[in-house]
Amino acid sequence: MRIDRRDLKWRARDAMRAACPNALFMTLMYLLFTAGLEGVVGWLATDPLSKLLQLSQQGLALDRAIPLVLTGVGRVGVFLNLLLTIFGVVMDFGYKFWCLNTARGEQGEIGALFTGFSMVGRILWLRVLILVYGLLWYVAIFMPAALVLMFGMLIPLVGPVVCVGVFVLAVGVWISRILRYTMSVYCLADDPEMGASWALRRSRWMMEGRVLSYVLLMLSFIGWYLLGGLIVTAVEGVLMLTLGGAQVLMDSQTAQAVGSSPLISILPAIASWPLSLWLKPYVTMTECNFYEQIKGGTERASV
Repeated sequence: MRIDRRDLKWRARDAMRAACPNALFMTLMYLLFTAGLEGVVGWLATDPLSKLLQLSQQGLALDRAIPLVLTGVGRVGVFLNLLLTIFGVVMDFGYKFWCLNTARGEQGEIGALFTGFSMVGRILWLRVLILVYGLLWYVAIFMPAALVLMFGMLIPLVGPVVCVGVFVLAVGVWISRILRYTMSVYCLADDPEMGASWALRRSRWMMEGRVLSYVLLMLSFIGWYLLGGLIVTAVEGVLMLTLGGAQVLMDSQTAQAVGSSPLISILPAIASWPLSLWLKPYVTMTECNFYEQIKGGTERASV
């Protein structure tokens, strides 16, 4: 089956224009409920991972750093971050559910974002299964690769070349195995009653021989992501020069002090939001169209 990337993207843009509620509005709501809420919680409670990294950089051993992180406010931070992670996973499902219906020409409501809360157990179990399969594939691929690398380094001249080739091959094979599960969220959204294990099996069957097509489709958006990064970098650079003057270019301590300003962490992100509000539904609905094109064969997939 030939995947026409241009057609998938054109249909995604058409669906965005016809969407009701507006795709940009729905994406804004999604980002406010996820990234926005995460930012608010980050101000109110300490991020345990950031605190742990800070203590480690100060030379504190992990066996002493972890109890410090888990005491007092740190314990609240761990709990809140766990809740945010679960909330983000469920909201991501709801957003993709809305995008899938919109890509099909159906009209939805803002309540579609919260669809996942009625099946939170299956959504979380799906993520757990993907993580477990990812770890199993990692062990199955990189354990033999590590042995080859170990013996390959003993071979003069040719050894390093062989090691690089084996490492690149192992990474490529592992990523290709993981990408087979990318359609599982849409499979679960299509038929929630069949459960997470069925969604994984169906996604694996659907993506057989189509992983490269999916990778090329996602890579076709790289220019937009680079533009977003350029916007953030440009705004951050202007703010650094405005707040610290030319001194930030010559003094690393001044640059670090200016860089810690709340404006530096907030304004560049806000400047990139207009592009993000358009790009996220564009990419997601293109992915939905990819799913629609390859899904077929329900009988075989559900065996």
